[in-house]
Amino acid sequence: MKRTQMAGVVAVVAGSACVLGGCLSTDPAPAMADPIALANYPGIEVEPGLQAFVVVSQPNIERREDGTISRISVPVRAATNDNEMNIQYEYKYFDAKGFPLKVQGGMRYMRLPMRKQMFLEDSPMDTTAKDVRLYIRSAR
Repeated sequence: MKRTQMAGVVAVVAGSACVLGGCLSTDPAPAMADPIALANYPGIEVEPGLQAFVVVSQPNIERREDGTISRISVPVRAATNDNEMNIQYEYKYFDAKGFPLKVQGGMRYMRLPMRKQMFLEDSPMDTTAKDVRLYIRSAR
């Protein structure tokens, strides 16, 4: 047998022995820790490809006497000089302990004219919302 054929046979036998013999671990793989602490997670997240083209201003959050959110408005603008942009956005609401609320509004569509400020507005469907995040992506 030629040396290269012999090496191939050895590799196949060794690989089979490894698989059948237990070289592959059956232990569960641990999840990696998120390097961003929950408290430092951005309140407004933009899809990576849109970061240079969509700009936002400070959110305006209206709260009830108990501190829950009743309404939110985020000024947003397309930072382009020649094209309108089609985006989708979604608000996610959380309770006082940081748990996502079960009832969420889902994705919404908006056309952003160039250089004109628009407002992404929403009201939570649950009266226990204490925190909110906004996710913006290109329209699909």
